[in-house]
Amino acid sequence: MRGRDDETPLKVRRDTHARAVGVKPRYPPVMRHSMAGLASTVRAVGVAIAVMLAVPGVTHAAPDCNVKRNLVNADLTGCDLSGVDLTGAIMSGAMLYNADLTGAILVGADLTKATLRGAGLSYADLSGANLTKATMRDADLFGATLTGANLTGVFVPASTFWHADLAGANLTNAKLSDSNLSGANLRGAILVGTELSRVSLRSANLDGANLSRAILFQSDLTRASFSQANLSGADLTDAALFDTTFTGANMSDAILTGVKGYVPLPV
Repeated sequence: MRGRDDETPLKVRRDTHARAVGVKPRYPPVMRHSMAGLASTVRAVGVAIAVMLAVPGVTHAAPDCNVKRNLVNADLTGCDLSGVDLTGAIMSGAMLYNADLTGAILVGADLTKATLRGAGLSYADLSGANLTKATMRDADLFGATLTGANLTGVFVPASTFWHADLAGANLTNAKLSDSNLSGANLRGAILVGTELSRVSLRSANLDGANLSRAILFQSDLTRASFSQANLSGADLTDAALFDTTFTGANMSDAILTGVKGYVPLPV
């Protein structure tokens, strides 16, 4: 009667014995070449992954910064579009996260629901542009032109509008809390129900603007001008109103609890 070892094929027994004594088993030449090729491929893939993880700026799929194409929902993350002429461009839903649009021309462009978080838009021309419900947190719009632009429902907190021109712009229900609008021109702008808590509007021009039901909680309105503006129902709780001008302004039902520096006009 043969034992269990006798039933095991000779080649398998040899390989088992070789592994037991620390001797590498011999494989056919074809198999050895195949395994060597596989090992090389695995090493190459590992190196590539290590490079992508270790080298700054290397990504799995770099965005296409070519603007001469369909830009609806386009990914332009981090692209340098400074000075580019995008007049009338249709860019609804586009991703422009951290993109550089310094001095870009976006007159009449459609940026509905676009993402411009952290984008650089200083001195950009967005006259008549449609930015309805766009996301622009931490954006830099220093000196930008947004005359007549539609920013209805735009989400743009903690952003810079220093000396920006927003004359006649529609900012109905926009969220601009913690933003800097010092020296901005908002003459005739529509800010109905706009969130302006803790913003700086120092020396800003809001003559003739409609701020009905706007929220200006703890905002700095020092030396700002609201001549002929509509502030009916606006909330100015704890706002700073030093040297602020309200000549001819409608302040019916405005909340002035805790304001600083406000001197009521003679009745």
